[in-house]
Amino acid sequence: MDLDESYNRALDWIHSIGRFGMKPGLERVTALLELLGNPHRELNFVHIGGTNGKGSTAAILAEMLRAAGYRTALYTSPYILSFTNRMAVDGAEISPGELVELVGLIRPLAEQLGSDGSLGPLTEFEVVTALALCFFARRRPDLVVFEVGLGGRLDATNVVTPLVSVITNVSLEHTQVLGSTVGAIAREKAGIIKPGVPLVTAALDETVLAVITAACLERRAPFYRVLPAGESAGGCAGVSAGEGEIEGAGAGANAGSSQGVGQGTGAGAGAGAGAGAGGGPGQGPGAGDVAGAAAASTAVPAACATYARQEIVPEGQYFTYRGLHGPLDRLFLPLRGAYQVTNAATALLCAELLSKPGFPVAAGALRRGLAATRWPGRLEVLSQEPLLILDGAHNPEAMRQLAAALPAYFRYRRLILVLGVLADKDLQMLDSILPLAAIAILTRPDVPRAAGPAALAAAAARFSGEIRTAGTVGQALETALALAGPGDAVLVTGSLYTVSEAKAHFRG
Repeated sequence: MDLDESYNRALDWIHSIGRFGMKPGLERVTALLELLGNPHRELNFVHIGGTNGKGSTAAILAEMLRAAGYRTALYTSPYILSFTNRMAVDGAEISPGELVELVGLIRPLAEQLGSDGSLGPLTEFEVVTALALCFFARRRPDLVVFEVGLGGRLDATNVVTPLVSVITNVSLEHTQVLGSTVGAIAREKAGIIKPGVPLVTAALDETVLAVITAACLERRAPFYRVLPAGESAGGCAGVSAGEGEIEGAGAGANAGSSQGVGQGTGAGAGAGAGAGAGGGPGQGPGAGDVAGAAAASTAVPAACATYARQEIVPEGQYFTYRGLHGPLDRLFLPLRGAYQVTNAATALLCAELLSKPGFPVAAGALRRGLAATRWPGRLEVLSQEPLLILDGAHNPEAMRQLAAALPAYFRYRRLILVLGVLADKDLQMLDSILPLAAIAILTRPDVPRAAGPAALAAAAARFSGEIRTAGTVGQALETALALAGPGDAVLVTGSLYTVSEAKAHFRG
């Protein structure tokens, strides 16, 4: 059997596990990793969760760490062009041959566990996460930037204890799994917060911040916020330009401190000792966290770093950042969208915090890493004539951000939209993007969870522009490109799966 056939068979097996769906819980992946010798135990992680921006934040941080000379692994999902996109070390993706080899190692163990009636079959994401950890353990990187798949508390990635944890932001998503309110979803995402491990967030929603604050108090995790310059932070301590420390993050905010958040001076002073009953690592906030959070959100102002966008250019944008080590001006980021500046600032604060456990990153490396970042499928331009834009926005908040970014970065006569989404997504997202389009071509990506064009058409009934449907993403893209005249733009969005198929089709 040649390598191509072996590789395709390995992928077929991985994807076949998808029939078992999403089954939150850590028991199965923990059991598999035990059989594999716990490959994650000797690795250093940054664990990145959140609703939007976690992949971009992970990619930016990985580039900065590489620029500093650290051997850096990156795990993200989903992929854009190839399954191997999901895991890489120093930018080198896992090879088809090594993927085949690791599937050969993991498959019999996974099937052995799947036959155990007490655990049941593993999910696709659990198997892929274990495969990535085995790959990384072989390469022995200095640091692993590890993106959460879904939620956090019961996500397969939550088997690791990182050096820094991140919750980029929280908004409504996967409500059938994570909960129907922002607070409930925030509690699931706060499940990645570990005892004594610093937590960084760019969240601004007060409900979300209350939940995160409560979890940090309970687990004695130092709490850092990333804010737009000038944003009110409710007493948030500023940044010291002197000794490279967040003001107010006193002795009680150090990783591993027995005192915990709120027992130091400055930002943490006056905090209560507890945040209600709740779970420990990997368990998420418990029932008492909600009440405790309400008090904690005002009792414990977080230590903060700030940022501001300075200039938009065709290739990206410039921004300024003020963090642990003083201000950095005119930082260039070759990614479009105001939200990417937020993601970059979040990654910068993570990089600065890594100096405490022994991974310092100099200012020059921060700049070089930012400038080197490439992250496909996020306001990505594939063609100028006609203008062809790809963006993987797939929930209402991401679509609002996309709608705001289009006029800031692009000039066009008409917008022709190619839209394909998954059936479990909130179709309220269409309200932000459809009014900008002259023509919308509704389609479905080639995945079982995709919503059909008819369902999208029903949701778009109020749209005043022209509606068309297409059976495949490739057909929809061909129609859009044929309709595009001089000065028009074609936007492909709704899902990273849709973006992936459009990119592959366009490149032939």
